Amino acid sequence: MNTHPLRTLSLLLLISAPVAASTAIGPGADLITEQEAAQGWILLFDGKTQFGWQPHADGPWRVADAALTSQPDGKGWLATTTEFADFHLTCRYRISPGAKCGILFAVTDDKLRPRRPGATWTDGRFAGQVLPLKAPSQTTPDKSPWRQVELRIERGRARASVEGAEVLSVDAIPHARGYIGLLHDDAKTLVEFRDIKLRPLSLTPIPVDKDLRDWQILPNMKSTFSVDPEGVLNVRNGHGQISAPGNWSDFVIQAAIKTANRGQNSGIFFRSEPDKKWYGYESQIRSIWYGNDRTKPVNYGTGGIYNRQSARCVYADDGKWFTMTVIAHGRHFATWVNGCQAADWTDPRPRDRNPRVGYRPEGGAITLQGHDKTPRALISFKDFRIAEYPK
Repeated sequence: MNTHPLRTLSLLLLISAPVAASTAIGPGADLITEQEAAQGWILLFDGKTQFGWQPHADGPWRVADAALTSQPDGKGWLATTTEFADFHLTCRYRISPGAKCGILFAVTDDKLRPRRPGATWTDGRFAGQVLPLKAPSQTTPDKSPWRQVELRIERGRARASVEGAEVLSVDAIPHARGYIGLLHDDAKTLVEFRDIKLRPLSLTPIPVDKDLRDWQILPNMKSTFSVDPEGVLNVRNGHGQISAPGNWSDFVIQAAIKTANRGQNSGIFFRSEPDKKWYGYESQIRSIWYGNDRTKPVNYGTGGIYNRQSARCVYADDGKWFTMTVIAHGRHFATWVNGCQAADWTDPRPRDRNPRVGYRPEGGAITLQGHDKTPRALISFKDFRIAEYPK
């Protein structure tokens, strides 16, 4: 976004000197492969922090040995701060024999008073479906093995397996979206979860035709837009913007992005208005940081919510393709870069038509920004896929 010329110069002076290889990329980067990220997988747990999770009830949770661990001196549940609709979830768990625990899904506010087929669960404000988990037979607390869980929610159906054996089959879950939770309901036992990954399902491609006939370019600006034979949308020069067809309010979008040169600046705007310049919430694209510390991004950093919350780490590098995931529902917005969560922000402001000024619940366009004015400026986008969240 816009910065004062002198401030921009000072930032460039800070980062332009050659430095040694940067410190290790932030939490979670070692838990997901480039191939998984390109396929759309994201980490729900980074192995080091509870970023993106919120505890409920009385049970204490902590991170120990790269696992989310519920302590034996309490019971309760831990929920994602982000809602998910259709998805494929994988994780591993380890529990003491006799423990009462499970994975919650489609967790909603109980004021909706839904009826649920199969196993149900409630906790004051919240209610949802539960996938019960058990320890294998012939085991002891200190020898319990890690077990692989897969949960697939798609078009109202839920299927789950443990170590490849089906353990849950529901053909009509009552809600198509909601939070995901980890449940521990026995104060005398230990529960651990790790390697929690999710891939959004039911996304559809956003077509990028060579002539961009369905896209809207804001006139009288300097950016130029073109599509190469491989279907890559290239944005050169700045300032400018181009908006994809459609109107989106609550959604998940994924795209592959590449910045050609060091420190280039762009962004994905959402709930925007295509006839107004840079009018919307923005997931920033700028992959530079101060010194050797990727947790100190310049100008909010790639995946940061511009002017609201900086990325907690810069997970992308200029000159390399990376995958960005943005989820918006109601006041809550979350981003992942190369599968690692970069931002998690809830808009506390009063309503306003312009997201630059206040909270905008209404839908809008997905808009790509051209920002850099240098002759070599080039931002490339491909593989757009999006899904609208059900009401």
